[in-house]
Amino acid sequence: MTIVKIGENDLYTYVYQFANTTIGIQIPFPVTQQKRYRQFLLSENNGSIDTLRTKPDIDVTFISCENEIIHREKPMLAENARVFKSERGFYLELSQGKEASITSIEQLTGTKQTSYICKYYEKTKWELYYSNFLIEAISLEHILNREQIFILHSSYIRWRKKSILFTAPSGTGKSTQAQLWNKYEKVDIINGDRTAIGTKEDNFYSYGIPFCGSSDISKNVTCPLGAVVVLRQAKNNSIVRLTDLEAFKYIYSETIVHSWDPEYVEICMEKIEKLVKSVPVYLLFCRPDREAVEVLKNELEQIW
Repeated sequence: MTIVKIGENDLYTYVYQFANTTIGIQIPFPVTQQKRYRQFLLSENNGSIDTLRTKPDIDVTFISCENEIIHREKPMLAENARVFKSERGFYLELSQGKEASITSIEQLTGTKQTSYICKYYEKTKWELYYSNFLIEAISLEHILNREQIFILHSSYIRWRKKSILFTAPSGTGKSTQAQLWNKYEKVDIINGDRTAIGTKEDNFYSYGIPFCGSSDISKNVTCPLGAVVVLRQAKNNSIVRLTDLEAFKYIYSETIVHSWDPEYVEICMEKIEKLVKSVPVYLLFCRPDREAVEVLKNELEQIW
């Protein structure tokens, strides 16, 4: 594999903040910043990351390869994103159904990694011309995981300066309940599909992220995590607070977990275990109506 070297003057630098982590990305060509991603962008400049006043927590450098990125061994996971084992960890690669990979980034295990190299095949660099593909290529979930952040499949709303996260399998009504709260309680919907969750000074916080499924609702908002609400459709509205064990099972089932990476799994499990001991988790049997809002609201008013 031949790598094309680039000079500092050829680099474009983009610094994002996702959750509580700043990520500086250096790439040899300009990247169009789409609206959803621009709100997470702290700065952009034509030059190396060394020219920045404040060094990001994580830096990622994109390097061009003249030849296709092909591994002889079979991948551990073979989908649009493929995973290959390395001597030090894993190669996380985008393939988009092709035999060769478009990008390849190595995730080290058992160590604190603050610098990454993402290789890309020169002839397919057009895949990276937009910020959504750029962020997909760096495997943001893995970077955040190593910073003790996990991502929950949930609709995220803000009410009384705290977040309520509605979580459930797709099609159960997360977006519907969020929209009902927006209609009757005038709350902000921060994200229609996913929430990043982490801690600051041992308190749990919800973070907006650019991934939002088909909802197209994504805002860069951080606030204390007030409650997680597991949804189940029912003929009547009712609510029950879950035990720690019950809550763990429900939340873990809706957490993005890369099961082929034991370190990723361990971090998620540890964070969820701490979350259920400090944040109330409810099971809400609900209809798509105003009473469902009132049932949850009455419960939360007793503890907030």
